[in-house]
Amino acid sequence: MMLSLLFIAINIQAQEFNFGLSSGADITNIRLSGSMSDKYVEYKPTVAFNLNAFAAYRSAGFLGITAEPGFIFKGAKVTDVYSTEKHKARWIFPYLQLPLLADFYLTDKLYLSVGPEFSYMIAAKIYYDAKFTDISYAYDNKFEVSGMAAINYTILPKVDIALRYSHGFTKTTQIDFTDIHNEPLGHVKEYNQYLQLLLRARIFSTRQ
Repeated sequence: MMLSLLFIAINIQAQEFNFGLSSGADITNIRLSGSMSDKYVEYKPTVAFNLNAFAAYRSAGFLGITAEPGFIFKGAKVTDVYSTEKHKARWIFPYLQLPLLADFYLTDKLYLSVGPEFSYMIAAKIYYDAKFTDISYAYDNKFEVSGMAAINYTILPKVDIALRYSHGFTKTTQIDFTDIHNEPLGHVKEYNQYLQLLLRARIFSTRQ
């Protein structure tokens, strides 16, 4: 009985809880699919940022879980492929997001993370000719589900650095094309994706 209680006490003590803030620089882009993708617009990556809180739990073994509610900008630089003047603009999508990640600790400092990211689009804007224009009406799917994978490393006792990739599974919009007789020509779907370099600071931690 005493040995069992001692074993439970050691395991409880070995568990770890962390709470804090994270922020990062993001290289975001829009991925296209559909029969008209090469005749639509050309998207190129743009730099954005995110700001999140986080709550993380690590078991006495190598498994953990992290929830990161926060805010992120997604989007891309855009160039018309059908215009001779090649107009350039920037698509800006502010999102509320909630990554829910399973963490796999390879060492005390190095761990991998994978899981879904749930996001909700607050607005959709285009920045062109030094002004913003709201284009939210063109984005009918505000809720987004993505997959996220990350490699993380503890660089200071209360600071981690992470490299992440997020891949959108649900489209933000679908545009259907027709000819002058209103006959369908094809369509294009847009999906978000981004690469992120993240710093995470633990404000409260049970880590010894």
